[in-house]
Amino acid sequence: MTISVNEAQFMLILKKCIKFLHFIVSMETQVQQLKLKNEFFHSGFVTSHLTFAIQL
Repeated sequence: MTISVNEAQFMLILKKCIKFLHFIVSMETQVQQLKLKNEFFHSGFVTSHLTFAIQL
């Protein structure tokens, strides 16, 4: 069974996408932990940004 260049490239891209997804998931987990630690800061930060956006 021979793999064409396109299939090989596709597999490579697929592996990169999976690595990228893993990276995003780990970042999400870190952000969630940060939010739990800084819940008060984050809520104040978000509301100030929302009011600023509404004023524009």
